[in-house]
Amino acid sequence: TAGVTTAAPKPKAAASKAAAALKPGGLHAKPKAAAAKLDTLEDKRKFVKMWEMKIDDKDCEVQAEANKKAKKDLETALKKLQTDETYVKV
Repeated sequence: TAGVTTAAPKPKAAASKAAAALKPGGLHAKPKAAAAKLDTLEDKRKFVKMWEMKIDDKDCEVQAEANKKAKKDLETALKKLQTDETYVKV
């Protein structure tokens, strides 16, 4: 069967994106140094609104997860979001 080709495995880049999505913060994680630049009240309001949306999204993920180990990991990530130093300070 010289003319038959087998399906090549998916590139590792797709797997790494999926793994990054499972890590706390996921693909949309921002460096903490960028979050520390909150000079005006408007900047602080935008940051708090954005951060609360992240917390709400993570909470929805926790509620929807059936796997206990994955749920535990998501709960840990949620706790980190809720107790983030910059968020608590603002």
